[in-house]
Amino acid sequence: MRVRLVACAEPYTSYAAMPRDPSGSLVLFGKAEADEPPEIQVLPAELFLALPGESRRVQLSIAYGPARLMEACFDAGCIDYLRDPWPLEELEARLRRFERPRFTLASLPFELRGCMLVAPERSLRLRESERRLLLILVLNRGRAVPREAMRSAIGGRSAASSRVCDVHIASIRKKLDSLVPGAGECLRANRGIGYHLEIEACG
Repeated sequence: MRVRLVACAEPYTSYAAMPRDPSGSLVLFGKAEADEPPEIQVLPAELFLALPGESRRVQLSIAYGPARLMEACFDAGCIDYLRDPWPLEELEARLRRFERPRFTLASLPFELRGCMLVAPERSLRLRESERRLLLILVLNRGRAVPREAMRSAIGGRSAASSRVCDVHIASIRKKLDSLVPGAGECLRANRGIGYHLEIEACG
């Protein structure tokens, strides 16, 4: 999992110098590093709240800071919150919750294991771009994910195309249906906004 840590003070600025956790599954980098876009960004609560409203949804975010800002950050759309002070081990433990997310569609459990989409009796491989899109949809659980966020998750030159999201979504729907008939219907369009995954409604 690629994670961008935005830090302006110690001890957090030194965490970016530690590139991987013991399992090697967490890749932590700072602002100027890495060619691929991060899946999750970790940034100070004040900075997160200062972002324009729509920008908060472009990237899945974990905010950190004083306890008094926690509620405001969750209301603004962060997926988790770290209260100061926090050690790197706590961030790693929280991020592991997002490495193999579980969710329910069409009354059946699914799990995302890397690029493998696993259903009760079958599994199939997703392309990396499909995995990124499905992850952001799962972690937003029922909320509309803007196209801008999806293009950011895909990354690369092809992401500039207005149709690239639709093509990837159609492929994900087809793969969901191939695992469990009807599961693809849980991936819904929000006209003029983007898409959402009806996890709770279908589970």
